[in-house]
Amino acid sequence: MKVNERLLGLEFSGVRLPAALTLPEDSVPKWGVVLVPGSFYSDLDGNYAQKDGNPFEARPHTYADLAGQLAGRGLAVLRYGRAGKTIVDPEKAPAAGKFAGRAEEAARACQVLREAVPGLGRTALAGHSEGAAVGLLLLTSQPDIPVNAYISLSGPGRRFFDIMIEQAAPSVRDGILDMMGFRILFDDFKESFRVIREGRPVPERIRKFMPPFSIQAMPTSALEYLRDYDRLDPALAIAGLSLPVLIVQGGQDLSVLPDSADRLFAAAKEKSPIIDRAFFPELNHFYKVVPPGTPPQMNFELETETDERVARAISDWLDRLTP
Repeated sequence: MKVNERLLGLEFSGVRLPAALTLPEDSVPKWGVVLVPGSFYSDLDGNYAQKDGNPFEARPHTYADLAGQLAGRGLAVLRYGRAGKTIVDPEKAPAAGKFAGRAEEAARACQVLREAVPGLGRTALAGHSEGAAVGLLLLTSQPDIPVNAYISLSGPGRRFFDIMIEQAAPSVRDGILDMMGFRILFDDFKESFRVIREGRPVPERIRKFMPPFSIQAMPTSALEYLRDYDRLDPALAIAGLSLPVLIVQGGQDLSVLPDSADRLFAAAKEKSPIIDRAFFPELNHFYKVVPPGTPPQMNFELETETDERVARAISDWLDRLTP
């Protein structure tokens, strides 16, 4: 199916973010999907450049791929980038930089989608990685928002600082964590997150062993954002949703480990009327097939096509929800 795409603006809390609407060319969509991007500063396509303030370069283009694939299956898709921000009101703009501001951006994206596609029947909120937590924050803090389904795309199942500790654990030998050549007692590493969570500064005896790119070395404003993110327990939040829930997870995800999907699935059963999951053993965090023997760093940097089975699983699931 052919698709059309046009650029939009997403204005909220004194800032404007670039957005794009992708539509099927020859059919009227029954569902609209808002793709909520993950952490760091991705562009419209889901790529990360250091010039945009990211600590790394990566071009997975997952959001553009998913938008085209989903629209090709008859869905309307709105995606937006966190890079390319324009400040339109300097007094209001600081609120957009907080974690709660991310819920406002997602709420505005849902509104823009409905305005851009008059008569759209239903809306699904699909958050990727941190964006999945943003979606949960929105749905639990604004329960009356007109969203009909929630989709977790590689979404975390634990609080943020707990995930950081979980990710570091495989690099621990004899109680010592090796962070790219910086060696620190793992107990001290865990202690650093406890004090950050409590709003206290990391002790100098710990900080001096941390690399300059670590969370422990971040400025106060950045730590405030992360503390707000860490307050959200995704499993507790998803347990309160009375919406249909789909959890999508790759088995080769090194950023959000696959057992996060298990935790979310078990919690969602508490209240969700419909709960399903789509698990793909060969796929990574960005839904790329990971060839056997791929080094961990290369796993994250794959630039191949996003596997179409993910879009198929989403569209088939939404079709089943349609009366």
